[in-house]
Amino acid sequence: GYILGGDNQFKTNTPFADVFAKGRRQTDYKNVQVGNTINLDLRKITKGLSAKTYLSLDYWDVANVTVTNDFNFYQPTWTGDTITALTPLGKPDKKDLSENISNVAYKVRYGFSAQVDYKRTFGDVHHVDATLLGFSNSIMNKDAKQVDIMGHYGVRMNYNLMSKYYISLSGIQNFSTKLPENTKSGFSPSLGLAYVLSNENFLKDANWLDFLRIKFTTGTLKSDLNIDQYYMYQEVYNPNKSTYSWNDSKKSQQVVGSERGRNDNLDFEIRKEMSIGLEAKLFKSLSLEGSLFKNDITNSIVRLTNTVFPSFYGDFIPYSNYNADRYTGFEFGANYSTNFGGLNASIGANILYTEIEVLKRDEIFKYDYQYRTGQSNSAIFGLDANGLYTAEDFDTNGKLLSTLPQPQFGTVRAGDVKYLDKNDDKIIDNTDEHVIGRWDQPFNFSCNLKLNYKNVTLFVLADGQTGGDAMLSSSYYQSSGTEKYSEFIRNRWTMENQNPNAIVPRISAGNGSNNFKTSTFWLYDNSYIRINRAQLTYEFGKNFVKKLGMSDLSIDVAGSNLLQFAKNKEYRELSTNGYPQKRYYTVGLRMTL
Repeated sequence: GYILGGDNQFKTNTPFADVFAKGRRQTDYKNVQVGNTINLDLRKITKGLSAKTYLSLDYWDVANVTVTNDFNFYQPTWTGDTITALTPLGKPDKKDLSENISNVAYKVRYGFSAQVDYKRTFGDVHHVDATLLGFSNSIMNKDAKQVDIMGHYGVRMNYNLMSKYYISLSGIQNFSTKLPENTKSGFSPSLGLAYVLSNENFLKDANWLDFLRIKFTTGTLKSDLNIDQYYMYQEVYNPNKSTYSWNDSKKSQQVVGSERGRNDNLDFEIRKEMSIGLEAKLFKSLSLEGSLFKNDITNSIVRLTNTVFPSFYGDFIPYSNYNADRYTGFEFGANYSTNFGGLNASIGANILYTEIEVLKRDEIFKYDYQYRTGQSNSAIFGLDANGLYTAEDFDTNGKLLSTLPQPQFGTVRAGDVKYLDKNDDKIIDNTDEHVIGRWDQPFNFSCNLKLNYKNVTLFVLADGQTGGDAMLSSSYYQSSGTEKYSEFIRNRWTMENQNPNAIVPRISAGNGSNNFKTSTFWLYDNSYIRINRAQLTYEFGKNFVKKLGMSDLSIDVAGSNLLQFAKNKEYRELSTNGYPQKRYYTVGLRMTL
């Protein structure tokens, strides 16, 4: 008997009625976690010996629970200011007495580990620390045909002499259920060395030096984490691969065909790491830490469709270990702390440089500059833009002059993007693409400042990146045909304003395929420096806090993503085809009773 809204035109669009009368929908989550640890003191066997086990069970599930009711709603008939009649438009009121369960998902994880530890010092000179470890873990997901299972065991041995010379040896035996029988197990060793120079007699009297250590690590890790599927080593046949016909195509038959071949030697992806580093503390206030590193990732899994197998063998090509990349770079951090008449100040800085080089790819190209091998893993391949075509580039019939390279991306006119002919074959096509930039930012850096005076503390964090590029590739910048145009398109080339340096080419009624190729025309420097966070905190005095029955009380004001400095700030801060970027401000109160 309630007027819930609606009329004949909007019988299926009654949002207020749906809220009040249609029922309910909720998402139920259930989590169960069980853990058990047993610690064993085995000193009666030998001094320094111990063991422990850990057993865990995690269960998680989620489901949508709905109750959907039928309800009537009415269109009123008004006579003056009075409702004189109600016309029912919905269904008779009916409550659903059952709950409907849908979108059920669950995950179950079992884990078990056991380890034996031995830690002992002999004569205050020889320090030994060793561990023998076994670990197993399985994860079962709803509708998954294969349970994710991991099982490993390993050993670690550390030794240091007089707290000056350190050596660490470790190894793990990996097992994988994703690989064939003869390669499902692999050994991963590692070695670490360190030398604490500051403990040497010739440096003990150096008042400026508090600590100095150099270190070296190297190791090989075999992993199946990047192997996407199970049974990738097996051949696969499709019973409906294709169809053949006979009797003048009046009859046909499905044909069994190969999807991929078999490879019983499919193996782990291998990561070889090596680094050398230094740690130091000087003048009791300056801390320094830095390292150089080189990591090779080899044996990545691909299907060799170019360099190994002929094209007609395509349906039988197996997965193989082939691709390889190299990560090289350095990282360095410094922190300085001091005190000026009650003002405690600390400033720190970090920089990380990473270069990712492609060592091996399954590729065949006509020209050397097209190869990904030897380039950055994030290299952007595209065309070199050479401004825009002008009217002088066309004859009286509007045809591009034959003396100019001929583009193969559709008909061009004055105001379209002009590209350089990389290989001098008088044709502009995809073979002219070469490295024009890189997606990643090889240099990452940050700086933090902390000032404390009496009860007030100021913290500021700035970060930044440089060396990378980005493309103006969304429809906000690249529009054509009947698409809606943004204000950015106002800067386009026009017949009235034939600016060869316009930042937007001419608008086309077609698809603009020539203008929207990946090229330096749309490329911009993506470097930036940002004030990522700032926080001001006030700690109330102990006497005042004690009167309130507390042990600590503070209030803070903070902001995130506050300010950005960039050559192309307007591009970086404008989000297109997605959510806008956010700047956060918070006020916080912290107390301890």
